[in-house]
Amino acid sequence: AYEIPKRDWSSDVCSSDLNNHGSTLNFVNGLSTSQDLTMTGAGAVLTGGNISLTGGTFTWGGGTIASSGASTFTTSSPVATNITGDVTLGRNWTSNGATTIGASPTAGPGTISINSGKTWTVQVPLSIYSTATAPQVKGAGTMVVDAGTTTSIDATTTIGDGTTKFDNAGTVTLNSRALTINASSSSGDTGTYNMTASNAGVDLNFSGGTRTFGTGTTITSSGGTPSPTVTFSGANATFNAGSITDTSLG
Repeated sequence: AYEIPKRDWSSDVCSSDLNNHGSTLNFVNGLSTSQDLTMTGAGAVLTGGNISLTGGTFTWGGGTIASSGASTFTTSSPVATNITGDVTLGRNWTSNGATTIGASPTAGPGTISINSGKTWTVQVPLSIYSTATAPQVKGAGTMVVDAGTTTSIDATTTIGDGTTKFDNAGTVTLNSRALTINASSSSGDTGTYNMTASNAGVDLNFSGGTRTFGTGTTITSSGGTPSPTVTFSGANATFNAGSITDTSLG
């Protein structure tokens, strides 16, 4: 491991300085860049200061982004984040740039583990393509899908431990395959689950944890053959003015 000496990271640095393939990088005063950033390997750790990515492509293929204190991690539009390996979020992350888990509908894997006490706030479209059999989003932390955000599911996807909340009219759309949510919701979902039923196996499964569906929450289906199903197996569900809006749903 090595430490990059303390310096001003407020200006852009070239992408060759940022490509990290397994070493530990310690940006003492933080990092601000609009260039491409690649992180791969279990040792790829950025610590200390704020991280602000404002352009280019962030390819996160492995390792941990951690921090000390209350430093922030922000990816802002138009930066694109591609999670192509097993990664760990050790600090709060606000992703305000398009984020993809898994490289394409036919390529993977890609998983993110959110550490306890940390929150991943998704503010722009999130696409999940991963073909991994383990949960694609896991850990004891919290995932919040924020206002107006659409999460598009194009692969069999599991959200594991911790807390997941679709907030302020956030929407998750199941384009194909199934979404299984084992996580709890902290203060209630207020968003929408859409099930397009364009392919077999477009199912929404709540198989663990406790979920509270707040005012305005809906689970909708566009029909199709076979009809999508919603199941609650081993999960506690409370509808506080939320609703399932298609009688064809199981």
